[in-house]
This record gives sequence, structure tokens and C-alpha cells, in this order.
Amino acid sequence: MVFEEIYDDILKKNEEFGKSQRAGIKERFSPTDLGGCQRKLALQFFNAPEDISQEDDNVGRRVLSMGNIIHQELQAKLKQSLKEIKSEHYFRVPLNKENPDIIFSGSCDSLMFHDTMGIIALEYKSINGFAYKYILDEPKKEHLSQLNMYLHYFKIDKGVIIYYNKNDSTIKEHKIKYDKELAEKDINFIIETQREYVDKLKLPEKDISYTKTAFPCSYCKFKQICYEGKNWKSEHYNKKVEEKIKLNDWVTKETIIVESVKVKETFKIDLSGINEDIEESSENYNIF
Repeated sequence: MVFEEIYDDILKKNEEFGKSQRAGIKERFSPTDLGGCQRKLALQFFNAPEDISQEDDNVGRRVLSMGNIIHQELQAKLKQSLKEIKSEHYFRVPLNKENPDIIFSGSCDSLMFHDTMGIIALEYKSINGFAYKYILDEPKKEHLSQLNMYLHYFKIDKGVIIYYNKNDSTIKEHKIKYDKELAEKDINFIIETQREYVDKLKLPEKDISYTKTAFPCSYCKFKQICYEGKNWKSEHYNKKVEEKIKLNDWVTKETIIVESVKVKETFKIDLSGINEDIEESSENYNIF
């Protein structure tokens, strides 16, 4: 048991170091946010407290570590045959022209050149044998949305999701063509989350189709909030509420001078001009 404890201790320290490097409040959306729970996403933006029960999840850390090793193995071996253009390519852009304040960022596993398929985006996913049975006919919807959004921003028309079965090392590939309608649907999901919940400091209702003991709730770090009534209003959330109250109070009560004209009622500011200096990244973004 000595070496098991040493191994788990190292994994926990690595996890804590990673969290310290990413310390801060969630302020932007990612392709990995798509196809999942909108309530969980809002809780992340509100910096809601996570379940204490997951802090000592040694098995979970081992599973994640092995998944990273499989990911690196697939990536390394494919590079020996295919021409790699980019690896773990990170991007950060405005969501679209109409919503330049909503930031969208992510990191695609690999961009490769295939002799017959041309430029393709690759996503590697390691899963257990039980979950593997359910992706034989089609990929998980969240993985499909994730890869499709990379295709959308990189302006590539095809990609491949590679599933690796951790139980018996079998592999399943799903070739994906860019789906414009799906991309628009996912972009609208992000806009709704930002405008209707994050901006308004509201928590989405719990999806009635979800259950505590089944995926995705069974592995969710906010399970105690949804099923045990744990307080989700963090210090960050309460601070945001106070700021909003003060802003509304200032707007409605103060006398604002605009071009020497005193305005004593609630006013609206035209911000349409702010887009002029913002690069239309969603239209012109080019990685090559």
C-alpha cells in the first residue's frame, strides 16, 4: 500500500498544481461546454462550491491520468505516419460579430494532413468498456458538438473522433463532416447561457430528464447543489449581485451629463461603435 499512497499523493499534488495555474473565475466558453448541462455551466461561471466528496477521489485521478497517457500515445503514433500541422492548437476569439464580448476558446487535439482526406481535425477520447458500447453507431453528442465547433472556427470541412476502449484497447473512429446547423445551434446555446443566466445572475432549472445516479449527474461536481440543497451562491456570485444593484441604482438616480445635456431618467448607451476595432475573428480566423 506504500507505493499506492505515493502514486495517489503525486497525482493529487499534480492536480492541485494544475488548479493553481488555472486559478480564477470562469470567464469564457469552450467547445467542451457544448452538448452538456446548462445548469452546470452557469454554476461554473458563478464559481459555485464543488462537492467536498470529490476532493479525495483517488480512483478518478488515476482514470484521468491513464486517459491522458492514452491520448499522448495515439497522438505520438499518428504523427509518425501523418503530417501534423498543429498539436493542441489553442485559440481564443469573439463568439461572433454580433456578440464580441462573449469569448470562445479551446484547444484541438491535432490537425493533420491525410493523403486522401486532406486537412482533418482529430479528437482523442478514451472511455471504459461500458460506455464504449454506446458509441459504436454514433459519437456522443457533446463530442460531436466539440469537434464540429473546431471545424467551424478553423474553417475545415472534416474531422475524426477516435474512441479508445480502456478495457480491451479496441478503437472506433467516427468521421465527421462540418454541420453548419449544429454549429449555429451550439452558438445560440452559448448566447442564451450568457444573456439569460450569467448576465442576469440566474440559475437554470434542473433538467427533469437527469437523475442523481446516472450520467452526467453521477459524476458532476455540483451534485450536492442539485440534489441535496447545498447553497450555490458563492462569494463571487454575491459580489456580482451587489455590483448589479449598485449599477442599477447609479443609472436610475444619478444625473448623467452627455454633451452638456442633463439626463435625469434611466438612459441607454449606444455601444454599436465598439465593434469597429474588433477583428471579425469568426469570419477571418485562419490558423495557417
